Amino acid sequence: MKWLSSGLRVSLSKVFLGLIMLAFVKSGALLLLGGLPILAPQLLPQSSPSLALVEPEQESITVALQAMQSAIAQASAQAAQAAESSKEEAAKKENTVAVAHLVSVYANMKPKQAAQVLETLEDNLAVKILAGMNGRTAGKILSYVKPARAAGLSEKLTRLQIPFAD
Repeated sequence: MKWLSSGLRVSLSKVFLGLIMLAFVKSGALLLLGGLPILAPQLLPQSSPSLALVEPEQESITVALQAMQSAIAQASAQAAQAAESSKEEAAKKENTVAVAHLVSVYANMKPKQAAQVLETLEDNLAVKILAGMNGRTAGKILSYVKPARAAGLSEKLTRLQIPFAD
């Protein structure tokens, strides 16, 4: 090969290397990745170091996935609890609005008529209605309620946390 120039020798060795690589590619033993030769996956040993690196990564991905699923379940439970709490608050607000309306209705009735209707109501509701009125109006209505019932409602009014509006 002395008679070949160095440039020609390099070209021939590249051609020869290309032919060898082509033979490996055709046999399936060599794959080309971006022009660089790599071994085919079926020729890698089962306990390859690269596979050993994948297993811890897979475990960490599995742990992260489980943590995400747990966080999603916890957020879902919190959302359900918040929705339930919101429903309860809406019901309380609706009840408060209804009682406020009843207070207005009873306060605008004649005291004798309001007393007759108030005597038929459950104690807790009657107390809430009376508590929402100013003292003068509640007193006029209670003066027409039977004495035993008026005394019971008055006792419950003193235990109630809602102050009279004057």
